[in-house]
Amino acid sequence: MIVFDTEDHPVRERTDALQAAFSGVGAIEVALGTADGARRCRMDVWECENVSFFASDATGLSLRRTSAHFDSAGENLVSLTVQCRNELRYDKAGRQVLVRPGELALNDGLTAYSVEWEGVGGALAIRMSHDVLGIPAGVIGAAAPALAASPLYDLVRNQMVFLSRNRAGLEGTTAGEQVAQSTLALVRALVLSAVDRHSEGPYSGEAELVETILRFIRENLDNPGLTPAAVAAAHHVSLRQLYKLFHRGSLSVEQTIIVERLRAARDLLLRTGPDALSVTTIAYRVGFRDPSHFARRFRAEFGVGPSDWRSAHSARD
Repeated sequence: MIVFDTEDHPVRERTDALQAAFSGVGAIEVALGTADGARRCRMDVWECENVSFFASDATGLSLRRTSAHFDSAGENLVSLTVQCRNELRYDKAGRQVLVRPGELALNDGLTAYSVEWEGVGGALAIRMSHDVLGIPAGVIGAAAPALAASPLYDLVRNQMVFLSRNRAGLEGTTAGEQVAQSTLALVRALVLSAVDRHSEGPYSGEAELVETILRFIRENLDNPGLTPAAVAAAHHVSLRQLYKLFHRGSLSVEQTIIVERLRAARDLLLRTGPDALSVTTIAYRVGFRDPSHFARRFRAEFGVGPSDWRSAHSARD
């Protein structure tokens, strides 16, 4: 569906109209280059259940998002772009990259960035929220400069080009939705594999690293987003390395996080008097989003529900 075309607006209104069109996907500054009479931009969007595909064709265009924009309704979006025509100059956190036609660029809207091209250019992009992608910002940041290292690079790029060429026949169909979801899965795999390939190999001090990771987990139990991917990103190791480290023990990374949460909850349940917290508050305090799920996991681990655990301890006191 075409969502914006400069041909639908008087020349003097095109920049403002373009800014308004982009405001729907985040707070950014937009500028059209070249002389007024030659300004042109066309945007085509295909919206699926939890991702969108975006195609643009424009004369000199620049987009800029600074820290001053972050308080506005937000671009909590991750985008993967394949440049189609002309070169794209990309600047993020002081890292300047030239993206050539046929190359991929990964962008996280939670940090400042600027992109621009001159002349006639075009790009294809897939966009999704952080929650949908399910990968921490640290991992995305590590993957961005290393995409070409992934063995999935060409596969994902070709998939995006295929969708662009065939979206008219896929948009609004069940098959199209399935293809869109498979593309999302490919993007997720691309990001994770890029980080794995970019890592520097086995960590030298494995015992010390495991202790550091365990300490990090215990200090961040209140964060519901504490996942293996987040742990790996915080310690600059790949997911593959992280799983290998924990494979030698009796618990997986996921199980370790759960057990540490439950042990912390058990200690909090032992508090009595003015310092006592409700079971629901404790569940949230140790990172569970659902108190019922917390109660089930607590019973499975300790053989008794959290309320019964507290009552039994109070009776002994």
